[in-house]
Parts: sequence; structure tokens; C-alpha cells
Amino acid sequence: MKSKLRAYMWLFLSILCFAAGIHQTFYRGIGESYIFFIFTIFALLFFLYHRNRHKKNSN
Repeated sequence: MKSKLRAYMWLFLSILCFAAGIHQTFYRGIGESYIFFIFTIFALLFFLYHRNRHKKNSN
């Protein structure tokens, strides 16, 4: 259960970073908001890693 919660925390963080990146792109430009998109990619990768790890442990 703890692993599943951790996976969805990463998914929530990726959605939050993506929304913040879009918001900052509109108000400050891509030059100051690209870091949010990089965090989005890393958070999605961590989500996929934890989700797959949870599936392997369940089987």
C-alpha cells in the first residue's frame, strides 16, 4: 500500500509541475519556466518506476 501511495504522489507532483509550468510560460516565458517541465518529466518517470515496481512485487 505504501508503494502505491508513493507512486500516486509522484503522479500528483507531475500534474502540479505541469500546471505550474504552463502558468509560468504564459506570464514569464519559456526561459523561466522550463524547469517545471523538466520536473514534470522526472516525476512521471518516478511514477512509472514505482508503479511497475509495485506490479512486480504483487505478482
